[in-house]
Amino acid sequence: MQALLQVFQNEWLGLYRNKLLIGSFLLLVFILSLTAWMGVKKQDQLQVQTKTANDFARNEWESIGPMNPHSAAHEGTYAYYSPGLMSSLDEGVLSQVGRVLRLEGHVQNEMAYSARSQESIYSRFGGLMPSLLLQWVVPLLLIFLSFRSIYQEKEQGRITLLLSQGLGIKQILVGKALAYFSIACIALLSTVLVQFIFLEFNHSNDVFRLIGFVISYLLFYWLIVSLTIVLSTVLKNATGALSSMLAIWVLWMVLLPKWTASIASEKYPLPSRFEFKQAMKDDRSKGIDGHNPSKDRVNKLRDSVLAKYGVSSDSALPINLDGIVMQADEEYGNLVWDKHIGGVFQSFSSQKKLSQWASVFNPMYALKSASMSFAGTDMLHHIHFQREAEEYRRGFIKKLNDEHAYGGSKTGDWSWKSSEEFFKNIETFQYTTVEISKYKSYWQVDLLILLVWSISISVLMCLISKKYLL
Repeated sequence: MQALLQVFQNEWLGLYRNKLLIGSFLLLVFILSLTAWMGVKKQDQLQVQTKTANDFARNEWESIGPMNPHSAAHEGTYAYYSPGLMSSLDEGVLSQVGRVLRLEGHVQNEMAYSARSQESIYSRFGGLMPSLLLQWVVPLLLIFLSFRSIYQEKEQGRITLLLSQGLGIKQILVGKALAYFSIACIALLSTVLVQFIFLEFNHSNDVFRLIGFVISYLLFYWLIVSLTIVLSTVLKNATGALSSMLAIWVLWMVLLPKWTASIASEKYPLPSRFEFKQAMKDDRSKGIDGHNPSKDRVNKLRDSVLAKYGVSSDSALPINLDGIVMQADEEYGNLVWDKHIGGVFQSFSSQKKLSQWASVFNPMYALKSASMSFAGTDMLHHIHFQREAEEYRRGFIKKLNDEHAYGGSKTGDWSWKSSEEFFKNIETFQYTTVEISKYKSYWQVDLLILLVWSISISVLMCLISKKYLL
């Protein structure tokens, strides 16, 4: 352990003597801390905007006054997506997907008003997030710092000197790797520290998310450092080590992701917006099986209601048949939505699983996937919000239809109005970021792949040490 510490200290001493390097590193730490602080402020602003919009929508609903319940269903309300605290570190898909969902009767709307759609063409390039720096800049810094680490020792003959001082070859390699790895740790922890200072982690879910976020990046940084040192040890010159590592970097960051995305979208294709809407429209009007059109469904329902109340005409019913018909139509529309949107969600899930297993060859995807998952900003978290909002919409519309059917009006009486107090008693939509454990089957795979990569490269580093350094 003492020998390992000696190598670690010597490597840090060499880094410290390079003033340009120290200055660049301090600048990076400052930029990381600044972007983390900006992310916190952006997240705070989003929380305020969401609360303001929610309060406004609720006030609008409560001041709706006496109204026909079906008219109120068309007025509808809104659900606003507010991601958790960790979104200040990794924005994930938030800039591309909508954050506002209109909830109304007869239709399930798409989410609208994405952050990207609200930005000008110039500001679209200004969304600098800590995750971008942590995934691009820090690993590149580690590569440029460590690619000459072993070659210099061999070139200047210091390997023999170190061995003569009683140091083992494995201790030399691991000590150097730990020195450069500690640089990544400082950069990462400086970013995380900002979160602790400016955000209130008063829920265990947020703490677990932050811990998982840190672990995933630490595993990847150790992988980068170890792999660079392996190449520096194996290859005959430093230029070859740097070129090889940069080639791997381009493969991981650019080529493999595009190739994987292309295969995933081809294997699990998603329908176009037009195809999706047309299929929903056809199934709702013609029946999911194509043999149960809406007119036949209404007639069958009408006959069953008349038989239940023992009357022969709609006007003789003690309730409002229109409300029952509208609720039946809603429930059938829910089945159609579940069928089609369920297929879309399943395709998203299948694409993610395929891409995850492709990260066996590309650990960078595993890092990105874990980062977004722990930040709560991947597509799975977005889908969870949509499901929760849809579940609320169904209960919301059912209350209005039931009021229309059983609240006191009769069939055909569209002038009847429900009291303002009834509308006020309908609960508002509340959304809480899902527990991280819900998606553990996904992020556990990411962490496992990163862990296997890190251990494998570490073992390789130890195995090749004697062959190439003695």
